[in-house]
Amino acid sequence: MDLIQVSPKEMAALFPRPSHIYNSVDFTELNAPKCKEGVAYLTFRDTRLRGGLILGLDGAEARSPFSAPFGGLLLTRRQSAGAVEDMYTLAAAFARERGMAMRVTLPPPFFDGDLYAKSANVLQHLSGGDSTVEINYHVDLRGVGDPEELYSRSAREKLRQARAQGCRFERLDVTPENLARVYDVIHRNRMHRGFPHRMTLAQIEATSAVVPMDLFMVTADGASAAAAQVHRIAPGIAQVVYWGDLPEAQHARPMNLLPLEIYRYYLEHTSVRILDIGHSTDGGIINRGLCDYKESVGCRATPKTTFRIKC
Repeated sequence: MDLIQVSPKEMAALFPRPSHIYNSVDFTELNAPKCKEGVAYLTFRDTRLRGGLILGLDGAEARSPFSAPFGGLLLTRRQSAGAVEDMYTLAAAFARERGMAMRVTLPPPFFDGDLYAKSANVLQHLSGGDSTVEINYHVDLRGVGDPEELYSRSAREKLRQARAQGCRFERLDVTPENLARVYDVIHRNRMHRGFPHRMTLAQIEATSAVVPMDLFMVTADGASAAAAQVHRIAPGIAQVVYWGDLPEAQHARPMNLLPLEIYRYYLEHTSVRILDIGHSTDGGIINRGLCDYKESVGCRATPKTTFRIKC
């Protein structure tokens, strides 16, 4: 198998329907200025095109992804374990020739369980076990009638409290005004909790031009109480990039109403059936409160693993 580096235009033509939006050329080019040494679009071929990998070249590392929750291989079709091994081996050699380690974060298994199993096996071997496993949560709405049934007993009681407090849910059109409104809630929530808010409002506005996006808001007494920014990242899959409530509104339990109404929106109005809620660990360390909350509103855990292959 051979590794051939191509242009962004060639990559887009070869992989017009990547398995998730973060492996698209449009998303990559939007974020390319974040890489000191640029972006490498790699393709792998023998008798035919087998796959591709996008690497951000940044200092001592070649990263997939370099500015997204996960990356991994792009495939033309299902590939054998041997082909997956060859592709990652060639990519690691490409990085090593440039004096770089290679870091890969795989999408959770619900995107493609076959590719996840093969990639995790290969990368575990190539990395010598240098990996970090995050607990990633998702909600599977396939076959669900009433999503309230996904809630735990305690979460349903808090949901009752939210309704008694007059919380109201709405989906917002993606406009500069609504992006700013949602951003304000999320930013204040993350500052209160001591979490980083890595995207600026300008970056979110730019991202909305290349990533299909949904905005949601819960109000209490007519004022903003909680909000969510959700990306449509793959056929049938959306991802909650940010959600949170305002400290002064927590008594109204808006974060118990918000997930339920998001589930209902996607069930009733879209073909989305899996919601990626994101990880609840940091460097593999469990945030117990966050894990407990997500499980109480119907989320289930799968691994999201990052592998580092030394130079």
